[in-house]
Order: sequence, then C-alpha cells, then structure tokens
Amino acid sequence: MSDYTHIIDGKPLTSPRKMDIINPANLRKIAEVPVATVEQLDKAVSAARKAFLSWSAKSQEERAEFLLKMALIIEQNMQEYKQLLTSEQGKPLADAEFELSVCVASMRGTAALRLPETVLFE
Repeated sequence: MSDYTHIIDGKPLTSPRKMDIINPANLRKIAEVPVATVEQLDKAVSAARKAFLSWSAKSQEERAEFLLKMALIIEQNMQEYKQLLTSEQGKPLADAEFELSVCVASMRGTAALRLPETVLFE
C-alpha cells in the first residue's frame, strides 16, 4: 500500500488519525488515508482562497492550457486511474473508464470555450 498525505498549500501533510479505505466489492482494505484536523481544514481553506486569487488573474488562454494539460495527464494514466476507481468504489472497469473519459472530454470542452472580452457601458 502507498502512503497517502493531504496536499495543503502545495505541501504534503499527514494527520495523527487515519481511516481505512475498503474495496466495497470484496471488503478488503486497499489504503489507509489521513483524516484532516480542524487546523488542517482551516489551512486548506485559506490556501484555496489564495489559489483562487491567483487562478482568477490568469487569462483564458492560460486556464485553457492548464485544463488541456490535466486532460492529457488523465488520459495518459487512464489504466491506473481506472483501477483506483474500481478498487475504491467497486464499480466495473467500463464504468470507471466512462467516468474518466467524460472528465477528459469536459476539460477539453471547457478549454475550448471563450468568453467575449468586451465591456459594455450603459
């Protein structure tokens, strides 16, 4: 089993309390993950607010480029992600592949959208 951590403000953090992740299809433990403390949750919310400001300042092209990179990463790791989804949720591989394919298509579709950059004055 892998060691899992939270990623908060770009840094890996663990917690004193852990939770088992069970494959619902065979009831076997597949992972142990940290359970966030209240302080970690507060830190995560603060980091998310800071990241939102940074993301909001990016151009449409920068956001689209990021989404396309994420779609490619998911596509390149589809086999591994399918296995993870199947183990975690007990769903058939075909369902996991469909779910990931929809995710990739949604990211690419969103990346193709452009809002008009005109300002209307009344």
